[in-house]
Amino acid sequence: MSEGEMQMGILFKPLSKVLWKQIDDEVHACFQAGTERPTVAAVLYHIRSHKFLLITSTSGGLLNPGLVKGGVKKGESALCALIREIRQELRVRILEKHIKGYAGSFSVASVHQKDGRSTKRYFVFLVAYGGPHKLNINGELSGYFWYLLEEIPEVLGISQEARPRKYEVLMQIFASPSLKKAKAKRKKKITGR
Repeated sequence: MSEGEMQMGILFKPLSKVLWKQIDDEVHACFQAGTERPTVAAVLYHIRSHKFLLITSTSGGLLNPGLVKGGVKKGESALCALIREIRQELRVRILEKHIKGYAGSFSVASVHQKDGRSTKRYFVFLVAYGGPHKLNINGELSGYFWYLLEEIPEVLGISQEARPRKYEVLMQIFASPSLKKAKAKRKKKITGR
């Protein structure tokens, strides 16, 4: 992927009943094929500070920042899995109305898979959050950090060599015009322009 393509980013689509059904059908297809593990991922956006959350896991360490994520259980909807994972990992309650968009699904080779599948299919959602910045994370996570959009490429650069596909996907996500609109709103609030 060229630098120009990465800068274009991915559009987050508004969610509808039809789109939720399409997502769940794709999750179901992952289970049927048995080659990819369906995994939900949240781009968590703080509505007041306009910062984005990156987490580090106990298994990946500080040199592997990423999104809040977790596997979808067989028979579970993507919506239920997303709400469950955010609640489990961050001990934060979100509602369907806080899920603002869907970026699509992406395959990324997995390092440690208990079930033997070598690839995860990430279903990526934009989630608005208005609670405190201080979070009570669970034991699966080793840390979390809130970043402005313009800080994220440098932070993600840490993992570029070790996990190039993960880096590529995250850079596409954070280059989204949808996220840049949020940044523009923040600038307008600060400068009045």
